Amino acid sequence: MSRSRTAHTTAITEPARPRSLATVLLTRRGAVYLPAPGAGANPAGETGAALIEADLVQRGYLVSTGLRRAFAAVDARTLGDAGRALLAAVDRDLGAHRDHVPLLRGFPDTVPEDTYRHYVERVLGILFQQPHQPCVVCGTEGSVVPVSPCAHLVCGACFDGADFSACPVCERRIDPADPFLRPAPPRRRLFRRAAEAPQRLRLLSHGGDLTACRADAALELDALLVRTGALSPQDADDLDALLAARSRDDLDRLPSRVPGRETKARLVSWLLDAPGTDPAHPCVAAAAARIDTATDVLRVLVLRSGGDPGLVDIPRFCRTPRPLRRVLLSVLDTLDPAQAAEDMRRYRRAWIHAAERLHPFEQADRFPRAALAFAALRGTPLTDDGLSAVLRRTAAEHGGIDATGASVTAHRWSGRVEAALAARDVDGALALLRSRPGELVRRVDHLLRLAVEADRSDADRSDADRSDADRSDAHLRGADRPGAEAGARRARAVVRALEHAATSVAPAVLLSALGSLRVRDREHTVRVFFPKAGAAKTHVTDDDRPVLPSAVTRSVTEVLTAEVLRRAGRGAPVGVAVVDAALDGVIAPFTERTASRALVTLPRGSELALPDGRSLRLFLTWTESEASGRTGIRRHPQQPAGGDLLHLRRGLGRRREVAGGRRAQAIGLRRHVRLRRATIPTLACGPVRSEHSRLPGSRPDALRARTGRAVDRIISACLVARINRPRNKITASR
Repeated sequence: MSRSRTAHTTAITEPARPRSLATVLLTRRGAVYLPAPGAGANPAGETGAALIEADLVQRGYLVSTGLRRAFAAVDARTLGDAGRALLAAVDRDLGAHRDHVPLLRGFPDTVPEDTYRHYVERVLGILFQQPHQPCVVCGTEGSVVPVSPCAHLVCGACFDGADFSACPVCERRIDPADPFLRPAPPRRRLFRRAAEAPQRLRLLSHGGDLTACRADAALELDALLVRTGALSPQDADDLDALLAARSRDDLDRLPSRVPGRETKARLVSWLLDAPGTDPAHPCVAAAAARIDTATDVLRVLVLRSGGDPGLVDIPRFCRTPRPLRRVLLSVLDTLDPAQAAEDMRRYRRAWIHAAERLHPFEQADRFPRAALAFAALRGTPLTDDGLSAVLRRTAAEHGGIDATGASVTAHRWSGRVEAALAARDVDGALALLRSRPGELVRRVDHLLRLAVEADRSDADRSDADRSDADRSDAHLRGADRPGAEAGARRARAVVRALEHAATSVAPAVLLSALGSLRVRDREHTVRVFFPKAGAAKTHVTDDDRPVLPSAVTRSVTEVLTAEVLRRAGRGAPVGVAVVDAALDGVIAPFTERTASRALVTLPRGSELALPDGRSLRLFLTWTESEASGRTGIRRHPQQPAGGDLLHLRRGLGRRREVAGGRRAQAIGLRRHVRLRRATIPTLACGPVRSEHSRLPGSRPDALRARTGRAVDRIISACLVARINRPRNKITASR
């Protein structure tokens, strides 16, 4: 059976801070920006450039000829500062800025075989160990000493000070001069380090001076803002860094239309962060002009409260200043009340909490349509007070909301669509769905099924009214059945509506519809649904939908394929493209927003070749904040105990600032696998880094040792792999 061992590591790291503009452009463009060289020559420039080039080659980067000349042209002080900043940025991207120290310095040879016994000994030491007394576990006298600074009593006979690098009880960093720690013997090297340079090198070019840096940053910002899909976490961080470095004085260069809803929320939030929130302020006017739905306002509130603008996990809303409250209510007041109430019902609980921060009824006279939308959402009772008079008057001026009864009610658009679909009224449903292209594309399959089923039911009723001879004669003559023309007309109407709607939807919606509809002329046993965001589970149901005719699926596929090709044709042409043959085993990702912040990310189902050897070492690291409290990793209730240290229920430490200017401490998980048999069970691997800040005082069930699925926010993404030695492949399953 395969043998898997885990050891906790301690990494020294600086506090998390936003990336600089130069670092963002280095990652995205591979460009380095230097100040303009002075008038005098630098005699040591060539030597300094050669030293920087040598350091970069060791990290997998090549220096272009132009960049090397730029290094040699600047003065010595500028070259030293630029070189240190460049190497620090490269190390941070590679993860080389953290010194990983295993908890057990002899890892993996000294990992306890009986992890349960190791856990019991730690618990006994915490509960019963006393100073100046024999050890409660082994009975040795004079071996129990406190360690600094945690002051836990540790037995030197039970815990080897030459092997542990931290306190054996709490696994926190201790003073390097503590007497418990002893020099460690040389470690056995598991992997031979390659003496040559990395096989794959990335070329760094000279981007120009600082003026060119700002110009390229503006281009990168524009490229992110025009993206139609949701950004990956790394792209979202880069967008925040680019916006933070952008001046709010030049708003004319910002695109007037931002297609990505989450991207637009980040832009609007940045605009509203400008000093002063007067409605006449240019930033406020620019933000209000880009909000066209109530959900856009909710995304801004969630983002300002530290949440995700994708509205997957909505946090508790923070306090909203009164000027900002007036701005958001004024934006909601420009929307149609019925449409706004319809959008609010999608996130009803979140909007009810948002109303507690916005107080829409306090300024109902000033923003009556916003107050009416909130009243329709909450079903506000109507009385004889002033608020009810405002609501009745506003509802009478706008359709879609009824304020004539005992309470405010809204005629839901989605309810009318569902009623039309339930009545099999394809024409009525199309009339409603044409106003919302995204909903129409998502419901094309349902509309086509209704059209085809109506065709079949009309034909069945016509066949029942005719004699057997007439049916046989019609079949032999190939005549159209009486209901076929009506069904074909409905199907053609759906296809025509799809042609107009396909030009206005996001690429993810378009590709999802294309992948689903092009195989609808064949029978399938199950349907698979992938939930939004980074959930690892999928939802599988039986597929009992009737098969669509081949002619219908062919026409729909042609429409969607033509739209995909039209969008692809708008891009810049590619002269020569070289595709690595190893990419044949990499699956195209479903969406970018679920990608982790890592150098290498593999979508589920991807395969990579395994290196030669009998050992495979995988790393999983994360950091903690002061607000998050301690992190606990314990086995899942369905996972049997035994086998490795993941089954220990214990805290792993705290990422915190240490007094005296010392750097903060981060936590890591290192997993060592012995490849003894052909196939190894699923295991968690990395590298993954995640910042989390909303786990106050909790010890959640953070990791499943065998499934490798992150079940809480501690680990944002966790790569799960299955290793198959005969095929010499490692497959990513999550």
